[in-house]
Amino acid sequence: ILTNFVSVKTGSHTCLVLYVEVNCVSIYFDVTNRDLRLALCDDPTCTNRTLATVDSAGNTGVDTSLALDAEGIPVISYYDLINGDLRLAVCDDPTCTNVLANPGFEDPLSAWSTSPGVRRFTTGQAFEGGAVLLVTPSGGQQTATQTINVNGSAGDLLTLTFYAGGRNADTTGTLGARIELQSGGSLVNSTDCQYALPNVTFNWTPFTCLISASQAYDEVRVTAGTQDIGGGFIGFDSVFLTRD
Repeated sequence: ILTNFVSVKTGSHTCLVLYVEVNCVSIYFDVTNRDLRLALCDDPTCTNRTLATVDSAGNTGVDTSLALDAEGIPVISYYDLINGDLRLAVCDDPTCTNVLANPGFEDPLSAWSTSPGVRRFTTGQAFEGGAVLLVTPSGGQQTATQTINVNGSAGDLLTLTFYAGGRNADTTGTLGARIELQSGGSLVNSTDCQYALPNVTFNWTPFTCLISASQAYDEVRVTAGTQDIGGGFIGFDSVFLTRD
């Protein structure tokens, strides 16, 4: 039995589901940090595991219930002690490590703020699913931004990955992403990751952007888009942000 799960007081209000492969998924309330967390075991004894914070926005995560859909995606209900609400979390991936909402743009862009020339576009040529974020560049910046509340700590490493593809694009500009960490509305850290277009027309290509937190932070802002591209089309899909 694995007892030393992590080095803080954890394990209240637990729920466990077993995979058909005998591995398991567990959710629990992190008493020390007052967060709802998920553990995905990589073996039957859970010696190797992936940990993820599902909700860190205050004192949440008690009275939990967990189910897996047909694709092994965790669906979690829990009680929000701060607001007195029953909440539901539907993870975007089996490990529940992506902290962004609507990362594949399958739903309307309510979680994303977009500039002119940026829209959701349904297509059978998406990297995953049936929709993408489509940019029709016209020079300057065309972007989509999402801001999330977190309980971040100094030393956190955040990794942003996304896929981009282009058609008949002007290669004089760049595509890329920006990650900002804020605390109380003040900027803590930021990084800009810009990439030259591989070609005028190019298939789905993965890109990665990293940032390390120098101090505690309570907000993450992610922006993806294009800079100084004068024409064509650029698509974005599967935008994932993980925090270690």
